[in-house]
Amino acid sequence: MKKHRRIRVLVLSIALGLSVWGAAFTFTTASFSEGDVLSAEALNALLNNNFQAAASATDEKLDLSGGTIDGTLRVNGDASQNGGGALFVSQTNNALSAGVFQGNANTGFGAVSIKQQGTAPVLTLRASGLGQVLIGANASGARFVVENDGSISIGNLGSVGTSDPTLRLDAEAGTVTNDVGSGLPVAFGFIGSDCSLETETSTSNFSAAEADFPDPSCDIVIDGGGSPNDYVVIVTPDGALETLTPFTAINGPAAINVSFLDADDQFHAQAFHFVAFKKAAP
Repeated sequence: MKKHRRIRVLVLSIALGLSVWGAAFTFTTASFSEGDVLSAEALNALLNNNFQAAASATDEKLDLSGGTIDGTLRVNGDASQNGGGALFVSQTNNALSAGVFQGNANTGFGAVSIKQQGTAPVLTLRASGLGQVLIGANASGARFVVENDGSISIGNLGSVGTSDPTLRLDAEAGTVTNDVGSGLPVAFGFIGSDCSLETETSTSNFSAAEADFPDPSCDIVIDGGGSPNDYVVIVTPDGALETLTPFTAINGPAAINVSFLDADDQFHAQAFHFVAFKKAAP
């Protein structure tokens, strides 16, 4: 007799346990009397019917193909050291977007509001691949892009954020450029009397080398191609302001030549600072 009671308690415990999901469904109930013998077939049918009812109700409540949840949904989970959290959304290769948050309010903080009460960042975006870290867009296309290396592009950037920007902050070169000229220096630095580059005080987007003519002089080549005529260059000798006069000229298809003359029109090797701005497009 005790064996049959245990079966009955097991069935009812499973039923009560499933009810914590909060989904609305009806169990198939059973009423056993003392001394009843429950066949394996009947037990299987009872369990299968109740599990199927629970599964159907849960699918209806959290329909992965587009169900609706009325009210507040809370997802609680322990944060892990590898950056995981309570909610994980996985995107398939052919999915347009892993998740869409849409709002239609005219006041407040937008469709998504994220609150951080601790000292960690409010939001962390991590691009594990080679794609952009962030794209901000309006109805016409991308307008703001944070690249994988931290560079920022602003403007009419096309549908996927790769068109030429109006304004670009290059994180590696440390420069700011725009489509009507650089605004800020596109390159600057300190070059020694032997044309060596002082990297600690220079941008990383140009090279300097000794020129064949005039002798001595230095050739500066700014990365990115284009003609030396695309730039306005300001040169200041390091010291010797009253004794040497700087001259800039074009040397070949890419180099900006810098030389220094004394009062007797003799060329001198001289350390100098330079700043280059990109001209506005004609």
